[in-house]
Amino acid sequence: MATVGIVGAGVSGLACAKSAIECGLRPTIFEKSSRIGGTWRPSDGLVWDGMRANLSQRSMSYSDFPWPFDTQKPNPTAHETYRYLTEYATRFDLLDCVRPDSAVKSVSRSGGKWQICYGDDSDVAEFDFVLVASGVFSAPWYPDIPGLLDVETDKPHPWFTHSAAFETADNFRDQTVIVLGNVYSGADITVALARGGAKRVVSVANRPLWFTHRLIPNENGKLLPVDAYFKRPTEKVSIEEKLRRQHKLYNHWNGGDPGRFAKDLTVGDTSLTAPYLSITDRYLEDVSAGRVELKQGVSSFDGKVATFKDGSNMEFDHVICATGYRMVLPFLDESTKKTLDFLPHNSLQPVLMHKTTFHPDLPNLAFVGMFRGPYFAMIELQARWACMAFSGECPYPTAEEMAAGIQEEKELRGFVPRPQFHHVGYALAEDISKIMGVFPQEELDGKSGAMLAKRLREGPLLPAHYRLCGPHANREVALATIRKFNEDIEE
Repeated sequence: MATVGIVGAGVSGLACAKSAIECGLRPTIFEKSSRIGGTWRPSDGLVWDGMRANLSQRSMSYSDFPWPFDTQKPNPTAHETYRYLTEYATRFDLLDCVRPDSAVKSVSRSGGKWQICYGDDSDVAEFDFVLVASGVFSAPWYPDIPGLLDVETDKPHPWFTHSAAFETADNFRDQTVIVLGNVYSGADITVALARGGAKRVVSVANRPLWFTHRLIPNENGKLLPVDAYFKRPTEKVSIEEKLRRQHKLYNHWNGGDPGRFAKDLTVGDTSLTAPYLSITDRYLEDVSAGRVELKQGVSSFDGKVATFKDGSNMEFDHVICATGYRMVLPFLDESTKKTLDFLPHNSLQPVLMHKTTFHPDLPNLAFVGMFRGPYFAMIELQARWACMAFSGECPYPTAEEMAAGIQEEKELRGFVPRPQFHHVGYALAEDISKIMGVFPQEELDGKSGAMLAKRLREGPLLPAHYRLCGPHANREVALATIRKFNEDIEE
């Protein structure tokens, strides 16, 4: 039986292991922590008490494993998501594949095989194939603001905390706190502080943003999760047109320009900018009520005094940097990183690969979930595609196909204005599903009934769509999942 080594036991790594088993491969997952879960792992992951996912449980799920328990709200908490991942790993016997406390030190190729060096004792294991699923949230990223780093240690001063280490607003009670960044976690942490006893909270925005709640009313006034509006792409359009349509949609969700809540939130002329969205429930309310102050950028820090770009300054107790992450690949040598055109400070697209998965100069190696904004559907399709290619169940992409795909990615990397996510919408997932033979074309054509076709065309695009047909289909589970979500939103 051919073997596959997997780096990371998060959402991507678990999908890789399950897909490998489906394809007759023997997987081994190397996980640096003592537990699975990656980003969603409690205590030493990147989540905090009370954190809630931006998407609903229907999108935050694998294609053939509906949530086996009900969540308190449509958008699961971090702890609920971790429980879901644990139950998925248990259901498909993936825990036996995991080597915990086994940080990967190197991945190298010799004699047609891949070697993974891991653990404190630098043990070496050999594999036919390797899947890199270590994620894009590899290391906290800090902006280049004078005074943020200690010049002697080249590390942030102790009064700076990255959002990755945020645990609870209780730790900042009666303090003046600046939050750098107001996208996703930045906005939610700001709200948690404003409502959790902080004396003063200042939110620093770096770019114009649209905002939307996790639940959005439809034309009948029914509140639906934001991913209920993520529909299957029906036509090929340019990136410029995709961005224009996103601006229009976000404006609709927001009820107009967010500048009506505060001047510093004005989006303004959308022809000059890419649309950036922050999904948060109470941020605008707290700004409007004065519980949160706004500033447009920080020029410098001097001890515990911040100078803002408008020339004003203020004393503070703590700064939380909700400034994102950068990818690090410490287990790959410099030659391999050069092959991948690795740019660690490019948070949008740090590596270049064919459909973010394969590279012609790295045979029998694939990457899963290693791009900005991966959703469960896309992650699982990558894992299934890679394992099917490894096992011979579908053709391995040719060198010519991969070269052309990498050129497309290179063009996306240099696109101006710079988009929030380099693959807008689900077009990439649709492309990969067609390559794999799991795209539900007959179902879309109505050969399985008009109701299913309507739900596939007009309903939310769910991971379960890609289990209806083709290799390793689970049609019964997929149909039940699609039916349930559509019934929920049609009530």
